[in-house]
Amino acid sequence: MKKVSIVVPVYNEDEVLPLFVTELDRSLRRLKDEYYFETIFVNDGSTDDTYDFLLGEQKGYPDLHIVIVNLDKNYGDEVALHEGLHVSTGKAVIVMDCDLQDPPSLIAGMLDKWEEGYEAVNAHYTKRKKDGVFSRLGNFMYYRTINRITKGRQIPLHVGNFRLLDRECVDYILEHPNGIYRVEAAHSTNRIAEVSYVREERKRGKDHYTTRGMFRIGIESFISVSSSPFQWVFPYALTFTIIAILAMAAEITLFVLITLFFIMSEVAIAWIIGVSIALDVILIIIFGVLTTLCTATHNIYLDLNKEMSFKEDEIVKEIIKGEK
Repeated sequence: MKKVSIVVPVYNEDEVLPLFVTELDRSLRRLKDEYYFETIFVNDGSTDDTYDFLLGEQKGYPDLHIVIVNLDKNYGDEVALHEGLHVSTGKAVIVMDCDLQDPPSLIAGMLDKWEEGYEAVNAHYTKRKKDGVFSRLGNFMYYRTINRITKGRQIPLHVGNFRLLDRECVDYILEHPNGIYRVEAAHSTNRIAEVSYVREERKRGKDHYTTRGMFRIGIESFISVSSSPFQWVFPYALTFTIIAILAMAAEITLFVLITLFFIMSEVAIAWIIGVSIALDVILIIIFGVLTTLCTATHNIYLDLNKEMSFKEDEIVKEIIKGEK
C-alpha cells in the first residue's frame, strides 16, 4: 500500500477546520484500500483554538492519521509549508489549504495522474469566483513578470500551492530551497499533468492573503528567481538618478542663460520657476519611492535568507503523531 502525505499549513483556522476535516475524510475514505494517508497539519503559531481542535481530531478521524507540527511562532505560509515537506514521509505529497477553496474531492484525480507516471500534478483553476478586475490583473502581471525573469521552467498560470508532488520532487525542493514553493515545484520536474476545477470562495473564517502579504510574496518571488535582490530594482534607480542629475543640470543652465542673456517678464520667470519646482517635487517623490522599494527589497531579502536558514529543531516546537 502506497503512503501519501497531505500537508496543510494552518493559521487561526478554527472556524473552517471542522468542515475541512469532514470533507477530507469523506474524500479519502473511498481510497483507503489503495493508499495509506498521513495528514500533516502545520500549526503556524495560531492564537485561536486551532491546536486544541486538531488534537481532538486525531482520535476522531483515525483514517487521516493526523500529525500536528507546532511552530513556536507565526512564520508565514511558506515556512510552514516547507516544514510540512520536511516532516512528510509519503511516496507522494499533496500540499493544500484548509479553506476549502482547494477541494479534497480533487485528490483522487491527482493520484490517478500520478499512477500514470507523472511526477507532479497541478490543480489548475479554470475560474475563480468573486475575483475583481484588479485581482485578475495583478495575478496576470505577477506570473508574467516571474516567468520573464525566471531561469528554466515556467511557472504555470492559475496554479497555486495545491498540487501533488512525487517524493523525488519533494527531495529536490528540500535540497534546493529558494523560499518560494511555487517556483521550486515548477523546477522540480518536467513530467507534469493537470487537473482542472472551479475555485470556490472561502467557506468560513478570514482570508489571510492580504494585499500587503501578496506584495511581500511578489517581492520574495522576484528575489528567489534573481541572482541578486537588486537585479531588477537597481537599474531603474540608476536610470532615474542619471535623469535627475541631467534635469537639475539643465535647470541650472537655464537659469544662468536667462540671467545673463535674456530679459523676461516677471510672469514668465514665475512660470519657469513654478514648473522647475514641480519637476523637482516629482523627482523627489519618485526617488523616495525607489529608495523605499530598495530598502523593502533588501529587508525582505535578509528575512528570506534568515527564514530559509532556520533548522527544523529551532522553529518546530513539537510534533504530535496520532495512533497508527
